[in-house]
Amino acid sequence: MKISSITTTRKAKQFSFTPRYYNQQKEEFDARRADIEARITGKRVQGGIAIGGLKDKWKRNKNTTNFKKKSNIRLAFIASVLVGLCYLVLFS
Repeated sequence: MKISSITTTRKAKQFSFTPRYYNQQKEEFDARRADIEARITGKRVQGGIAIGGLKDKWKRNKNTTNFKKKSNIRLAFIASVLVGLCYLVLFS
């Protein structure tokens, strides 16, 4: 057993942090650019993000509901297995 490992302390963890700066002129420029691009393509703009048509929204919503459905089925299966195991342990 090493005695030196007990008496020495760990060094502090190092991390790298790069600060981010807010550039108001760049934000305004990007918003104007997105607005002009939306006017050219004919799409509406909400908060600087171009909103797609109803078909795109439907596809995005359909993918998330499919994922939720699979997740719920998996959760129900795991819960039923755990309940079955508990039943076997307690009543056998």
